[in-house]
Amino acid sequence: MTELDWANVKAELDHVLWICGGTNAGKTTITRRLGKEFGFQCYHSDDEHSRHIELATEERTPLMWHQQQLGEEGRVSDWFNALNPEEMARGGIELGAEVLLMVIDDLMAMPKDTRIVVDLVNANPEVLLRAADVHNLVFLVATDSFQRQTIEDHDGESARKIGENVYDGLRLHNEIFRKEAKSLGLRLIATGGEMTEDEVYAEVCRHFGLGF
Repeated sequence: MTELDWANVKAELDHVLWICGGTNAGKTTITRRLGKEFGFQCYHSDDEHSRHIELATEERTPLMWHQQQLGEEGRVSDWFNALNPEEMARGGIELGAEVLLMVIDDLMAMPKDTRIVVDLVNANPEVLLRAADVHNLVFLVATDSFQRQTIEDHDGESARKIGENVYDGLRLHNEIFRKEAKSLGLRLIATGGEMTEDEVYAEVCRHFGLGF
């Protein structure tokens, strides 16, 4: 992965708030609420995925470049579903580091006169900490049961075709993610459990010093 001048990145992006984590953790919902209540500009990494894949290069972002070479979404899905859980989990963390490079490119080009709140999927905690102050980072991770139920409720029949290895990969990814975030002293909030959406939102606001 191409190295950046991380000190400069952190200084240039000190107006950015990061809401990071795995899939179906509530990142997008919380990001939109912050944007609406405080007038922040919202950046959703999922919305930029296709464009980022088109921009991927073998040297800088090899995992994303591989997806680019596969081409059709179905071929990417077939490739991903054929991985074992360990490959999926570690691949997700490594992919997060590549996605971050693309996101940083976008953020550095955006106006800096308004705070930006970023919804970042599959973030790599160790790499992200190079780009942002710990007080501007919060990580949301869904419970395993909630994540699975959300996928099945949202995707219906297609979700029922997902192999157990995929769910095992998601569980292992969450486990690695929680362990790495905690070891780095990052704020980690479990979603889909006993906390309501309003309670999660309040915790995120408190962490960012936005009241509550």
